[in-house]
Amino acid sequence: MTNLLLRPLDSMFFGRGLPFAAGESDSSAGVPLPPPSVACGALRSAFFSEHPDELPLATGNATQNTEANDTPEARKDMCLTHWSLYSASDQESLFPAPLDFALNEDNQLELLRLETNSDGLCSVPGNLPYRLRVEKIEKKPNAPTGCWVRYLADYLQGKTPCLWKAEDVFLPEPKIGLTRDTATKTAQQGMLYQLPMLRFKENIRFALSYENLAFVPSMLRLGGQTRVCTAEKTSASFAIQPGDISNGCFKLYVATPAIFSDGWRPEFLQDGKYELCAACVGNAVPISGWGMKARRPKPLCLTVPAGSVYYLKLTENTAQARNEVIERFHGKAISSKLLDKRQGFGIVYVGGWNA
Repeated sequence: MTNLLLRPLDSMFFGRGLPFAAGESDSSAGVPLPPPSVACGALRSAFFSEHPDELPLATGNATQNTEANDTPEARKDMCLTHWSLYSASDQESLFPAPLDFALNEDNQLELLRLETNSDGLCSVPGNLPYRLRVEKIEKKPNAPTGCWVRYLADYLQGKTPCLWKAEDVFLPEPKIGLTRDTATKTAQQGMLYQLPMLRFKENIRFALSYENLAFVPSMLRLGGQTRVCTAEKTSASFAIQPGDISNGCFKLYVATPAIFSDGWRPEFLQDGKYELCAACVGNAVPISGWGMKARRPKPLCLTVPAGSVYYLKLTENTAQARNEVIERFHGKAISSKLLDKRQGFGIVYVGGWNA
């Protein structure tokens, strides 16, 4: 496994997967952490720029190669296993705030209360046995959207993690641009636009881990506007300790957007080994991309956003079943399609909860 830390050299722009065409819209929406497929695409582009003879791998015309440890098949099966922001000063990954928390009147994280869904009133379809709600209802709390947490292991162990606001991670740096007429070199009518560029704090990095690719870049072009990050291989571990699930109750924290064939419900629920007790799922996030083989944009798909949380219970609470939960889910991608898993969609971490 290769661990990299990416340091932005300039302000960055990552789109939301929504249309933004010149002359049709004058502004775009951005996100501080792009989907993991952006990191995969940056790695692939850097690899093929240094190994142009291997370009048939990107177009599906790969030939057989028997070199050990670095075959075309291995490169084609590159798997991204970690993708997050990273605080270099604290040497800790930063993750989107779990959605089973809310921001109280003091703008501090407050865990939502788990209660029996006796009357069937729940925003998640399916009449689940539990639901999540705020302890106090005098003032409507805010969802921790746009916030980040440090020490995710504390959250998985049932503690309140350290909250980072957006201003602790980056500063907005809007960029205004225009389109020039190629003939007259003057601005085209109605072609003024604005991009929400982000200037990351000096100690902020992008952290990623990948397998099955014997290649370490020195620089990567990441996101829109062809912005560059330096890439440094690190011996730092991005591993996170799972929570205590000895009571047979566990929750899955979604660290990267997940893509399921059945909307917001993961396919593994059909196994009969787990009971879905409650869920705190954010609004679907649209994601697209560029297909190198097809040379056109990929179809838009809706994803379960990072920060979503699933509360589950083992139907049979045995040591073997608990070990299987950790082995099957913790730090693994649970999206429906194999390609989405390899690109890092749906990486989850296992925590505990009390029924």
